[in-house]
Amino acid sequence: MQPRAGALITGLEAAKATGCTVFHAGTTLAPEGPRVAGGRVLSVTALGPDLEAAAIKAYAGVAEISFAGAQFRRDIGRSLRSPQDGTARSLRSPQDGTARSLRSGLCGLGSGGGES
Repeated sequence: MQPRAGALITGLEAAKATGCTVFHAGTTLAPEGPRVAGGRVLSVTALGPDLEAAAIKAYAGVAEISFAGAQFRRDIGRSLRSPQDGTARSLRSPQDGTARSLRSGLCGLGSGGGES
C-alpha cells in the first residue's frame, strides 16, 4: 500500500512529546494541517545513551503518527548491534562522548518499500 497523496497526517505533536524530532520530506501544509505529498513522507529521529534507548524512543514516536497508507521499516539500527552478543553499541562519539542520534527506519515512514 502506498501513502495516499492528500491524506491528513496526525500525531505529530504526540510524536514530538516522546522526545523525537520529526523531519518533513514528502509533506505539504494545508489549512487543516500537514498532508501527504508522496514518497518518503517523514523521518523520525531520537537521541539516547545507547542504540537501544534511541531506537525505543524513535519507534515510540513513529507509533504516534498516522496517515492513510503509512508504512515504516522495523530494521533500522539492527546493523549497529554487536555481532558477538547482539548488544547495542554506543552511539556516543569516541572523541568527545557526545550522543549520536538514531535516524530510525521511521525515515521510511510513508515510503513505498513496505514494512520489514
